[in-house]
Amino acid sequence: MNAPQGTSAWLHERTGFVTGSRFRDVLNFRKDGKPGADRQKYLMEVVCERMTGEPTEHFVTKAMQWGIDHEAEARAAFCAATGLGVTATGFLRHATLKAGCSPDGIIDMEAGLEIKCNTTPVFVDILLNGMGEEYMAQVQGGMWITGYSHWFFVAYDPRMPEGLRLHVQKIERDEKYIANLAEQVKAFSNEADEMIAKLMEKKHG
Repeated sequence: MNAPQGTSAWLHERTGFVTGSRFRDVLNFRKDGKPGADRQKYLMEVVCERMTGEPTEHFVTKAMQWGIDHEAEARAAFCAATGLGVTATGFLRHATLKAGCSPDGIIDMEAGLEIKCNTTPVFVDILLNGMGEEYMAQVQGGMWITGYSHWFFVAYDPRMPEGLRLHVQKIERDEKYIANLAEQVKAFSNEADEMIAKLMEKKHG
């Protein structure tokens, strides 16, 4: 339980769970109210994971690997800039639902940390405009799972000039957003289980 992130044990701990990094996909609905393509794709992944017990394989792009390689550097820069201590953590589970998240760090058991080491154009946009809406589900979802009142969103790019390499933003808990997210994750998880039940009926039919 709570294996280090990125390890095989960590991947298996979160298998079949609705995870924080994919909460955004759970909320993916079209303007007509029907499920979007990202939601449907993720639903199939969760169904397959729950049936096979094996984690879904995802292709790691060059940009994604760059982000992984610089996460520790970003965490150190955050600690140096804020004076806050960060503790590593693995996969944290919701108390009752098959959902959870893997924060990029825990700060004094009071807040979580989300680190993004994006491409430079994306980083510059964050510097100018702050955290994008595309990260809100993951950040608020972290507060939902942990019960914390706030989260630190960190963007980092060592390719930028000195003094412009780190963005730190404190995000407060949004109870209305979290209530909707919790409802949607529960419905999504139930939908996955209903799909599995239908498949099992076919097996015995």
